[in-house]
Amino acid sequence: MLLEIIVEFFIELFSRFIGTGIRRLGACIRWMSTGRNKPFTEVLKEDWNRRVGWLMIAILSLLAYFLIVKVFFPY
Repeated sequence: MLLEIIVEFFIELFSRFIGTGIRRLGACIRWMSTGRNKPFTEVLKEDWNRRVGWLMIAILSLLAYFLIVKVFFPY
């Protein structure tokens, strides 16, 4: 019983941390792409931040995968 509560607590904490981190990553990318004309807090309130964050994670993952495959295992 206690173990289930602890596990659920950590799962909830982890999922909220991931969601917030992805949203902030997307907001940071969008803020830099706008030329920093808007305040970061305004960009953080807008939509699409999570989608941009997931897109950046996908692009960085693919880049890291191909870099590792080409550099460490060229054959």
